Amino acid sequence: MIYRTFYEYLCIDDRANEEAQKKQPRTFNPSFHSRLKVQISIPKPDVLSRSQISLIGIRPRSNTFHTFVNKMKTIVLSSIQIERILTRIAYQIVEALEEENEIILVGMKPRGIWVAKNVATELSNITDISVKTQELDVQGDCNHIDCAGKTVILFDDIVNSGKSMMKAAGMLASANTHHLITACLVDRMHRRFPIHVDFTGQSLATTLQENLSLILDESPRIILE
Repeated sequence: MIYRTFYEYLCIDDRANEEAQKKQPRTFNPSFHSRLKVQISIPKPDVLSRSQISLIGIRPRSNTFHTFVNKMKTIVLSSIQIERILTRIAYQIVEALEEENEIILVGMKPRGIWVAKNVATELSNITDISVKTQELDVQGDCNHIDCAGKTVILFDDIVNSGKSMMKAAGMLASANTHHLITACLVDRMHRRFPIHVDFTGQSLATTLQENLSLILDESPRIILE
C-alpha cells in the first residue's frame, strides 16, 4: 500500500484544477476590460468595400451628384438689390456733384456700360444735370470721348485687382479730364493696384479662387461660383 502525505494530496488537487481550467473556454469580462488603463480599440478601415457599403445601406455619390454640386451658384445680389444700388449711386452722384451742369458717365467694356446707362436713367429722374454716356475699351483708346475740362464718372461692374480700372482712369486722365470719379457695383477688395473706388454698391471679402459674374438677362444678378 502506498501512503501519500497531505502535501501530495494538495498538489494532486491543484494539478487537477489547472487541467480543468485549461479545458474550459475563456470568457470576456467587461468589468475587467473597463478597468484597464489602456483601452483596446479595433481600428476602422478608412475606405469601405462595396460589400460593406451594400450591407449597411450606404450608396456612394454618383458623378451626377458631384456635377450638380459644382454647378450650384450663389446669388450675391438679386435684381431688386442691384436696382436699389443703382438708385443709391445716382443720389450719391447728385449729392457730390450738385453744382455741375454736365457730367459724362463712362462705362468700361463689357458690362460697365450697362451700369453707366442704368445710373444715367436714374439720374434723369432725380436731377436736371445734363448726363451723357460713353463706352470705353481699355484695349483701345478714348479719342471718341470728349471729356476735356469735364467731370467724368468711370463705371465698372466688378472691381477685383483694380488693374483695368486704373488703366481706364489713366486713359481718361491723359485726355485732360477736369474731375474723375470711379464707381462700381461690387468691390472685391483684392487690390493690387493703387486705385480707389469712390462709389461702391457692395464690398465683398471673397477668395481669389471664387468668381463673381454679372448676369445680364431678364433678371440681372451677380452670382458667386
